[in-house]
Amino acid sequence: MTSEKDNNNSVEKLSGMTLLSDGFRFEFKIDGHEVEAWGSGKSGKESVTFDGTLVSEKRSLRRKSVHSFEHQGVLFEVEFNMVNMLKSELHCSLIKDGVHVETRKVMPKATSSKSEFIKGFITSFAIGGVCGFVGMLIILQFFDK
Repeated sequence: MTSEKDNNNSVEKLSGMTLLSDGFRFEFKIDGHEVEAWGSGKSGKESVTFDGTLVSEKRSLRRKSVHSFEHQGVLFEVEFNMVNMLKSELHCSLIKDGVHVETRKVMPKATSSKSEFIKGFITSFAIGGVCGFVGMLIILQFFDK
């Protein structure tokens, strides 16, 4: 998995292909236990494991989803929150008995800075325009006969 940490705001920046193929993965360590949250950007499937055991799984296409589970009388929640859809910035928070423990953040490298986003947007717009123009030329050739 190709990634880098932005020390200014602790956002992990992943390559776009990694996000599509592997999805989003967050790991938390708390009281000697490991909580792992995973989500797919393609299918909306999300899962949460506690010490390697699946404790919650569902599909969600909403901007925010919460997974709740209990361990030895303690209520845990893992919250996925897409805070910026334009930049694909996703936050994942771990909550223990109603108290926020930690939040991890992830976003694609291409949208992590304004200049990269603008460059990607203009490139995508240009490619779309060329493909649309060529496609229309081909379609119109069928009607000229």
